[in-house]
Amino acid sequence: MRRFLIIIFIGLLISCSKIAFPPQNADETLESMMQAWASLDEDGLLSVLIDSEEDYFLGTDSNEIWIGNTEFMRAVVEQFGSFDSIDIRNIDRKLQYSPSGDAAWFTDIADWTISIGQENIALSGVRMTGVFTYENDSWKLRNMHTSLGVNGQAVAY
Repeated sequence: MRRFLIIIFIGLLISCSKIAFPPQNADETLESMMQAWASLDEDGLLSVLIDSEEDYFLGTDSNEIWIGNTEFMRAVVEQFGSFDSIDIRNIDRKLQYSPSGDAAWFTDIADWTISIGQENIALSGVRMTGVFTYENDSWKLRNMHTSLGVNGQAVAY
């Protein structure tokens, strides 16, 4: 009986030691995503997206609602085709992980300057939030919402 318990205990130790938690390096994927925006790199942005047609992406305009990465990337290609450059200056970024470590969510506040021809469009305090999940040995973007705050309170309270 004692030998049996020792074998079970050793087996549990070995099996528990093989439990691997995802690496907490989603910040690298977030930085890659922001670099892809800044360099108008469609392939770079596509590389961080989950291969799914069910996830939601929201832009700053009320009609910018894309379901799935095909719709989202179609809009990105159109945007990138009309922009000459984007300069992104990060103000504040936060990243947190789920207790199991297989999901991470972020907030990113940055000032963006978009150049189109001779015009520079300054967007102060662009807010992005999103969710990454760890699948097939990499972090993938599942959801993102980009917004611009209104000046003052939209509704007084």
